[in-house]
Amino acid sequence: MGLSPQNRNPLVAVYYTNRALCYLKMQQHDKALADCKRALELDGQSVKAHFFLGQCQLEMESYDEAIANLQRAYNLAKEQRLNFGDDIPSALRIAKKKRWNSIEEKRINQENELHSHLTKLIMAEKERELAECRKTQQEENTDESRSRVQLATIEAKHDKYLADMDELFSQVDEKRKKRDIPDYLCGKISFELMREPCITPSGITYDRKDIEEHLQG
Repeated sequence: MGLSPQNRNPLVAVYYTNRALCYLKMQQHDKALADCKRALELDGQSVKAHFFLGQCQLEMESYDEAIANLQRAYNLAKEQRLNFGDDIPSALRIAKKKRWNSIEEKRINQENELHSHLTKLIMAEKERELAECRKTQQEENTDESRSRVQLATIEAKHDKYLADMDELFSQVDEKRKKRDIPDYLCGKISFELMREPCITPSGITYDRKDIEEHLQG
């Protein structure tokens, strides 16, 4: 089956969205991205261009941009009364989930780096105090029994610092564990965690504020 003249015409957006889809399937995201942007230059209201662009950005881990374009595709599809099934909402949920996981991972890495840095500081201070204590003991000719007690006191103090810090980070670790929000808890309109779930007669659950905003619009 041949392509229509419109599908082969580089002066219309559909030419680029069709090619972008091919690039997407071949995982050539840079080329798909370029075609989507060209399509949007020709037709800023193209649902497919925003949708495919969002998918490219999702694969390239540009989550904020992906969410913005997928949300735009979703809004345009509603305005133009186009039915994409669950394709766009599903991609939007995935993008938001991946962004959440990315933020969580960065935060955890930062906390681990802080833990490591503080541990090194405490250990360095411990070694400094021990060296200073040994030097003073030699200068004052402190007896062996008293020397051991002084050194043990310094070690115990810093070991307590380390233990207290480890306990603190352990408590934080319990709170920072990744929280995976199931899809059924996310609104079908806002794609965010539902605060006041309401079941419609059709059996679909929406967030109350989304229903109210939809009815007011």
